[in-house]
Amino acid sequence: MRTRLLVIVLALVAVPFFAAAPKSPMKPGKWEITMQMIVPGMPENMKGVGMLSPMTIEQCITKEEAENPRPPKMDKKKIDCENVNNKIVGKTVTWSTRCRKPEMTMDGKFTFSGDTYKGESHITSGGRSVTYKYSGKYLGPCIKKKDD
Repeated sequence: MRTRLLVIVLALVAVPFFAAAPKSPMKPGKWEITMQMIVPGMPENMKGVGMLSPMTIEQCITKEEAENPRPPKMDKKKIDCENVNNKIVGKTVTWSTRCRKPEMTMDGKFTFSGDTYKGESHITSGGRSVTYKYSGKYLGPCIKKKDD
């Protein structure tokens, strides 16, 4: 269960990292992000159930994040990952992440079209593979809460 949660967290942190990349096709603001996990060999009756059902979140990408690219800070005692082979070509973003702790690899590709994007990432850990399919939609500017 902890590994599944970590995989989901790693999959989600890829989005803001590339939103902050130079010449990124993703603009600052509020995004609705939908993600679905696909496990090869999963029985048909299990697809779309529990962890395999689509999950939608809203995430703000600030102007500062867009202007100051850096991967999210992680506790190196628990997570030791390195982003390698990251590219932005036109409206397509690709990346590879290699982790020593926990041992895993993640490769992904997002393609942007106006205020939307689609993409997927492939994660391999412990001899098992998982694919995440993503879609995103720009919702507008982030609105600050009064207590922020």
